[in-house]
Amino acid sequence: MDKPSKLSIKLVIKIEKNESDILKSIFNHCQYLESILIWYVRGYTSEKKMLKIAAKYSSKYFYRLYICNFGSSRLFPEELESFFLSWGKRIPQKALILFITQYSELNTIENIKIIKKYKLLGIIKEFNEFNTEYYDTERYLWKI
Repeated sequence: MDKPSKLSIKLVIKIEKNESDILKSIFNHCQYLESILIWYVRGYTSEKKMLKIAAKYSSKYFYRLYICNFGSSRLFPEELESFFLSWGKRIPQKALILFITQYSELNTIENIKIIKKYKLLGIIKEFNEFNTEYYDTERYLWKI
């Protein structure tokens, strides 16, 4: 079934403790979902698990991932790289647009090197940081 033209589905979700199954369900049931903004607070779910679910369960139309991380990151560079490897094996291949919060601990030198590597390989189309202090969910939902 082809996606209806001019349909763009975006979603904002806050992941609470032990709710990673909800994220999996959203990806399984929203087959036209293109974009998701995940509000993540340390201790609620693991970033590794969240990224694994996005790579495995998101639809072929999904390509834009926003991660708002309001705590210290526990995502190791090899786990981030594993996510990009999984993303690169998806069929059909669609380059990822990745946004992370400006002051997130995901922004380590090692992680930025990995992001640049996968951008050169074409797995990441675009990478940006954004400042959540001025972030407007209405803008995310309707104007991007």
